Amino acid sequence: MIMPIFRKKGFTLLEILIVIAIMAILASIGWFALSAIKNSTKRKTAANEVALLNAAMQAYKSDNGNILPEARGDVESSNIMYKALYCDSKNAGKPDIDKHGVQRKPYLELTPMEGKDKKAGGLGIPVVKVKKKYYILDPWGEPYRYRPGYDTETEDPQGHGKGKLGDGFNPDFDIFSLGPDGRGDGRNNKRENEDNISNVTSWK
Repeated sequence: MIMPIFRKKGFTLLEILIVIAIMAILASIGWFALSAIKNSTKRKTAANEVALLNAAMQAYKSDNGNILPEARGDVESSNIMYKALYCDSKNAGKPDIDKHGVQRKPYLELTPMEGKDKKAGGLGIPVVKVKKKYYILDPWGEPYRYRPGYDTETEDPQGHGKGKLGDGFNPDFDIFSLGPDGRGDGRNNKRENEDNISNVTSWK
């Protein structure tokens, strides 16, 4: 009796390609899911930080006769907000010394940590130094933006009447992050601004 010979069969090229394709699809799904989770966490962090910045700026406004620093909601506005809230008018990395020789108390602890990257201090909101200026960063590493809003109580110094002191959407000021895509200007509800995180509750 002749016994049949069983030969070990290997994978064909087609089978290998199918397995690789399936693995690639699963990896892509996993990557997108992980990215979504990370962005969700960062959005919550940004919302909390915007709330802190908003409360601190409200305190600044109250202490300074409702006068707010001028800004346009651009990258530079982040440094303007930092100087106001940390009472660091000279970008020295520490609050100013008042006329009595006492260091001023900041509205928000934004101390830039000294070190290799000179980032986050205080409450954990990152602060980075670039060309001798400090910028408050959102969870995606972009500067938070700030601009005064329209003032319904005070006459515009330029004589244009009430409601013309700023170009923000809130009566006092806007604070916003450009969100995950790093795009937009926080001025409307168009696609580039859909993922922005801000203290703007409604569009004009």
